[in-house]
Amino acid sequence: MKDKIYAVWFANAVGINSKYTEIFCNMYSSFEEIYNLQYDEIVKIQGITKKTAQKLLDKNTDASEDILKNCIKNGIDITTFYDVKYPTVLKNIPTPPAVLYVKGQLPDFESTVSIAVVGSRKCSVYGTVMSEQISEDLGRNGITIISGMARGIDSAAHKGALKSGAKTIAVLGCGADIAYPAENAGLKSMIEQNGAVISEFPPGTPPLPGNFPVRNRIISGLAEAVTVIEGKASSGSTITANLAKDYGKEVFCLPGNVDNPLSSASHKLIREGARLITCTADIIEDMALYESGRIADIIYSEEAIANKYETAFAKLTGEQRAIARVLSNVKPVTIDEICYKTGMEIALVNQCLFMLEIDKIVKQMPGKQYILCL
Repeated sequence: MKDKIYAVWFANAVGINSKYTEIFCNMYSSFEEIYNLQYDEIVKIQGITKKTAQKLLDKNTDASEDILKNCIKNGIDITTFYDVKYPTVLKNIPTPPAVLYVKGQLPDFESTVSIAVVGSRKCSVYGTVMSEQISEDLGRNGITIISGMARGIDSAAHKGALKSGAKTIAVLGCGADIAYPAENAGLKSMIEQNGAVISEFPPGTPPLPGNFPVRNRIISGLAEAVTVIEGKASSGSTITANLAKDYGKEVFCLPGNVDNPLSSASHKLIREGARLITCTADIIEDMALYESGRIADIIYSEEAIANKYETAFAKLTGEQRAIARVLSNVKPVTIDEICYKTGMEIALVNQCLFMLEIDKIVKQMPGKQYILCL
């Protein structure tokens, strides 16, 4: 408990997006140790300013204790840089947050694949549909979706992930106790139950404009790749993508109409070397082929494939599930075979197959044969 108070004290002293977090945390083994530093020890640290040194010499923790009480009251967990639950991937960015305020449950980033899906608040219908569809498809492949819970593309990404049953993480530019925008209160609650809502800003922090570019580094830091759906060339999604490139992460972009200003971010990034995608399979294949073998092992593991099928089949009727279980994603199966293996009448099989095609669970091949699309 004490170390959490000292962590919040430190974060308040050095400020958000501070280079000092990395410097101090690499030199000392706990926030309590940092708290107990004296003047002559602090001023020896290279690059320390007089203003920051003075703040670190103020040992009053009343404000930190109030924040801790607020977190307990609102069910917010404080995860510090030294905690085992703190994402290791964030320690690799230049300005890692000293603390994360978390509502929900952070995943184990070492055993999962996380992809950010971002874009404009003022988006097109095309962008909304594609954000939700791509996120749902990624989720069905066991991938955790990260976004910022803003209106438009971000909200659609979270909804797609939730629809697939996957975990999703919302990184806020305000306190973790605040639903912003207000109409996303229900979505925020669902994310907390199926992932986590996180922020480096203390509870009660309003969604000020300057907070959002800062939080984008956490989105890029947590994700193993960033997917840009739609946005203007100067949008926050471009900032997130450029940060991802700086961190050595892959950037995927969905192209759009050349005369649509909302396509300019994707097109600019593609010209600068981002990977063009036309479907979710492009992302999965590129991640498996060009990134670490760990990612391929996770995506294509027997457990991941079984979970993908289980999640997809859970939403089907009994008859639809029976048909899906006799199909393969390798060898097409005829209707006669489906009828024989399921013992169902052809009229019912046709009806079920039609609904499965609409839901993109199966695909019809030449000769009235069917194959799983999962």
